[in-house]
Amino acid sequence: MKFGQVATGGLLSVLLAVPIYVQAANQSNQSQVSSDQDQAAVMTVQKKLKDDGDYNGKIDGMWGRQSVDALKKYQKDKDLQASGTMDQKTADKLDLSKPEFSAFEEALEQGHAQHTASPSSNQSGSGKSGQ
Repeated sequence: MKFGQVATGGLLSVLLAVPIYVQAANQSNQSQVSSDQDQAAVMTVQKKLKDDGDYNGKIDGMWGRQSVDALKKYQKDKDLQASGTMDQKTADKLDLSKPEFSAFEEALEQGHAQHTASPSSNQSGSGKSGQ
Protein backbone atom coordinates (compact mmCIF):
# COMPACT_ATOMS: atom_id res chain seq x y z
CA MET A 1 0.00 0.00 0.00
CA LYS A 2 2.83 2.42 0.62
CA PHE A 3 3.87 2.11 -3.01
CA GLY A 4 0.39 3.13 -4.17
CA GLN A 5 0.39 6.09 -1.81
CA VAL A 6 3.82 7.22 -3.07
CA ALA A 7 2.80 6.76 -6.70
CA THR A 8 -0.41 8.70 -6.17
CA GLY A 9 1.44 11.46 -4.32
CA GLY A 10 4.04 11.69 -7.10
CA LEU A 11 1.35 11.83 -9.76
CA LEU A 12 -0.48 14.50 -7.82
CA SER A 13 2.69 16.60 -7.63
CA VAL A 14 3.18 16.32 -11.39
CA LEU A 15 -0.45 17.25 -12.10
CA LEU A 16 -0.21 20.28 -9.83
CA ALA A 17 3.00 21.44 -11.53
CA VAL A 18 1.63 21.25 -15.10
CA PRO A 19 -0.60 24.37 -14.89
CA ILE A 20 2.33 26.40 -13.54
CA TYR A 21 4.53 25.25 -16.43
CA VAL A 22 1.81 25.99 -19.00
CA GLN A 23 1.21 29.45 -17.52
CA ALA A 24 4.95 30.24 -17.62
CA ALA A 25 5.18 29.01 -21.24
CA ASN A 26 2.22 31.16 -22.27
CA GLN A 27 3.76 34.26 -20.66
CA SER A 28 7.04 33.57 -22.45
CA ASN A 29 5.23 33.22 -25.79
CA GLN A 30 3.38 36.50 -25.23
CA SER A 31 6.67 38.31 -24.61
CA GLN A 32 8.16 36.81 -27.75
CA VAL A 33 5.14 37.81 -29.83
CA SER A 34 5.37 41.36 -28.55
CA SER A 35 9.06 41.48 -29.34
CA ASP A 36 8.50 39.98 -32.79
CA GLN A 37 5.74 42.51 -33.49
CA ASP A 38 7.97 45.36 -32.39
CA GLN A 39 10.83 44.12 -34.54
CA ALA A 40 8.48 43.82 -37.52
CA ALA A 41 7.34 47.43 -37.01
CA VAL A 42 10.94 48.66 -37.14
CA MET A 43 11.64 46.47 -40.16
CA THR A 44 8.71 48.10 -41.97
CA VAL A 45 10.27 51.55 -41.50
CA GLN A 46 13.73 50.28 -42.46
CA LYS A 47 12.32 48.75 -45.66
CA LYS A 48 10.56 51.98 -46.61
CA LEU A 49 13.76 53.94 -46.02
CA LYS A 50 15.75 51.38 -48.03
CA ASP A 51 13.23 51.49 -50.90
CA ASP A 52 13.66 55.27 -50.96
CA GLY A 53 17.45 54.86 -51.11
CA ASP A 54 18.19 56.35 -47.70
CA TYR A 55 19.01 53.18 -45.73
CA ASN A 56 21.88 50.86 -46.64
CA GLY A 57 21.90 48.59 -43.60
CA LYS A 58 20.30 45.26 -42.86
CA ILE A 59 16.56 45.16 -42.44
CA ASP A 60 16.87 43.56 -39.02
CA GLY A 61 14.40 45.36 -36.76
CA MET A 62 17.16 47.04 -34.75
CA TRP A 63 16.73 50.81 -34.57
CA GLY A 64 20.27 52.09 -34.21
CA ARG A 65 22.62 54.74 -35.50
CA GLN A 66 22.37 53.71 -39.15
CA SER A 67 18.56 53.77 -39.02
CA VAL A 68 18.47 57.17 -37.35
CA ASP A 69 20.93 58.59 -39.89
CA ALA A 70 18.80 57.21 -42.74
CA LEU A 71 15.69 58.79 -41.23
CA LYS A 72 17.49 62.13 -40.90
CA LYS A 73 18.57 61.94 -44.54
CA TYR A 74 15.02 61.08 -45.61
CA GLN A 75 13.63 63.98 -43.58
CA LYS A 76 16.15 66.40 -45.05
CA ASP A 77 15.44 65.18 -48.60
CA LYS A 78 11.70 65.66 -48.05
CA ASP A 79 12.11 69.16 -46.53
CA LEU A 80 11.08 67.98 -43.08
CA GLN A 81 12.78 68.77 -39.79
CA ALA A 82 15.79 66.41 -39.85
CA SER A 83 15.54 65.23 -36.24
CA GLY A 84 16.07 61.53 -36.78
CA THR A 85 12.93 60.81 -34.78
CA MET A 86 9.67 59.64 -36.26
CA ASP A 87 6.87 62.18 -36.12
CA GLN A 88 3.49 62.29 -37.80
CA LYS A 89 4.70 64.36 -40.77
CA THR A 90 7.54 61.92 -41.43
CA ALA A 91 5.21 58.94 -41.03
CA ASP A 92 2.80 60.51 -43.53
CA LYS A 93 5.60 61.11 -46.07
CA LEU A 94 6.81 57.52 -45.61
CA ASP A 95 3.23 56.42 -46.23
CA LEU A 96 3.05 54.59 -42.90
CA SER A 97 -0.47 53.62 -41.95
CA LYS A 98 -1.70 54.71 -38.53
CA PRO A 99 -1.30 51.14 -37.18
CA GLU A 100 2.25 50.96 -38.58
CA PHE A 101 3.15 54.33 -37.05
CA SER A 102 1.66 53.32 -33.69
CA ALA A 103 3.46 49.96 -33.77
CA PHE A 104 6.76 51.68 -34.55
CA GLU A 105 6.34 54.15 -31.67
CA GLU A 106 5.39 51.30 -29.34
CA ALA A 107 8.45 49.29 -30.38
CA LEU A 108 10.80 52.09 -29.39
CA GLU A 109 8.89 52.90 -26.20
CA GLN A 110 8.83 49.27 -25.08
CA GLY A 111 12.53 48.93 -25.72
CA HIS A 112 12.05 45.66 -27.65
CA ALA A 113 13.89 47.21 -30.56
CA GLN A 114 17.24 48.83 -29.93
CA HIS A 115 17.13 52.57 -30.42
CA THR A 116 19.43 55.50 -29.98
CA ALA A 117 19.25 58.33 -27.51
CA SER A 118 17.57 61.66 -28.22
CA PRO A 119 18.62 63.60 -31.33
CA SER A 120 20.65 66.10 -29.29
CA SER A 121 22.61 63.20 -27.79
CA ASN A 122 23.17 61.74 -31.24
CA GLN A 123 24.76 64.95 -32.43
CA SER A 124 27.23 64.83 -29.58
CA GLY A 125 28.04 61.20 -30.34
CA SER A 126 26.79 59.80 -27.04
CA GLY A 127 23.94 57.72 -28.50
CA LYS A 128 24.06 53.93 -28.56
CA SER A 129 25.76 52.44 -31.53
CA GLY A 130 23.75 50.17 -33.74
CA GLN A 131 22.46 49.88 -37.22
